[in-house]
Amino acid sequence: MKKQLLSILVVLLTISTLSFAQITSSTSGNWSLGSTWVGGVVPSAASNVVVAEGHTVTIDPAAAVCNNLTINGAGTLQFRNDGTAAGITVNGDLIVSGNTAAAGVPGKFLSDSTSSTTFTTHTLTLFGNLSVTAGVDASGILVFRMGTNSVTAAGVNVTFEGATNSVITLQKTVYSPETELFNAVTIQKTGGAKIVLSGGNLFQNNNSSTGSSYLYFRGGIIQTGENNFWVNLTSASAASDGASATSYVDGNLGRGISSGGGNRIFDVGDANGFRPLKVYPVVKAYTSKNYMVVRCVAGDANTGASTLSNDIDKVSSVRYYKATYYQCISSTPETSFWKVYPYYGTDDGVAEGNTNLDVAYSGDNRATWTGTSASHTTSLTSPPTEIRSGDMTAAGLSVTDGDKWIYFALARKTGTTENSLGTGTSVEKVEGLPTSFELSQNYPNPFNPTTFISFSIPQSAFVTLKVYDVIGKEVANLVSEQKDAGNYKVNFDASKFSSGVYIYRLSTPYSSISRKMMLLK
Repeated sequence: MKKQLLSILVVLLTISTLSFAQITSSTSGNWSLGSTWVGGVVPSAASNVVVAEGHTVTIDPAAAVCNNLTINGAGTLQFRNDGTAAGITVNGDLIVSGNTAAAGVPGKFLSDSTSSTTFTTHTLTLFGNLSVTAGVDASGILVFRMGTNSVTAAGVNVTFEGATNSVITLQKTVYSPETELFNAVTIQKTGGAKIVLSGGNLFQNNNSSTGSSYLYFRGGIIQTGENNFWVNLTSASAASDGASATSYVDGNLGRGISSGGGNRIFDVGDANGFRPLKVYPVVKAYTSKNYMVVRCVAGDANTGASTLSNDIDKVSSVRYYKATYYQCISSTPETSFWKVYPYYGTDDGVAEGNTNLDVAYSGDNRATWTGTSASHTTSLTSPPTEIRSGDMTAAGLSVTDGDKWIYFALARKTGTTENSLGTGTSVEKVEGLPTSFELSQNYPNPFNPTTFISFSIPQSAFVTLKVYDVIGKEVANLVSEQKDAGNYKVNFDASKFSSGVYIYRLSTPYSSISRKMMLLK
């Protein structure tokens, strides 16, 4: 029996080895020619391909394919340069290696040699990871836009596909068109898979004359590290398409800005949802390739000791934004902010049809928040919904080449209660003066995933309304603040909770009332 199992294991290992055979270049030449490869075998979907040191391999088919693809130090992979579009699909991982000896040549993956007089768009479809590795003294080179105009240029449009995460690891953190540069990128992941930028900053082409440098959202989230930026340098007002609740940037997104100003929409969100931000910058000392970076942060905008001013008494405990500015060339860059337009949704603790929502800013790392006197009537008909801040010109929110972050958040106007700005809940005051403390049965009940909870307090009091699971663990804090006498209605969103029985409890210094509700999914 043991011998049979051993034999089966040997066969399986042999099949596994054969199913992804390595094919290495033997000389410079076209991808489609057997003479380019050791053994005379043209790569297929079952091939792990290596472009060896000293060889230049040209992708000439419209639909070349392989499993893993590695470009060794001093090896070059490029697309054809005769004006004919070429393409390659990499079902596994793509690695562009650094040099292996001091002063040696790193591996290169190039759009083409730009000798054609016709602008050409090539394609790369990648299912796995993308890595540009460091070398002895030079990292790999990956340039997917060559040339400077529509006649002598070529671009590679990259599509990330598949149902597994693709991790991108780059080496450069500052703009360098000769070493790491992308053209158009399409995010087309399925099944919740993500694009994870784990190293370096990814820069997309700024020159619209060399073809589209759009970021196309078709499915899947781009996730960056705390200090990694995904930057689209184009100075056109539009630079992306298709961002949605299932496809956006969870992290740092950069957008090129221009001397003419104009708005820039940042298709960002956090781990809990898509919340874009529209920014109107005021640019000073402009030169090309400067860019602004925005991040949406899940968490409480109030540090716990923040000072609130200009007619606001609360900032969002759900999420906030941070923004900064960088310049690639000029030594004295600067920008400030005129207006910002955050977007809100049903889980931002915003109630329908009131005028008490504001936008606040902070220029001192959230120590102080100042309202902008936004004029807005809330609407949750088709979220996310845009709210326009007031003019912030006088605030002097100036940034000089990434020297600090400026913060923005939804805020509540002083003395109002309609907008809780708390996770998954909104609180609305209903007309009428009650005569006793009451907690009504939630409606609907059972529910999925939202329900309304009504309560009444006959006198001003500090009120908490909390939700517990059946073993008594607190799972949500819906209200925790001083309330005037009145009737209140809370919209509770339980989309993040599992089916089951929950207990909600209203507590004041004068009474405590509990009821049960059932979530059925």
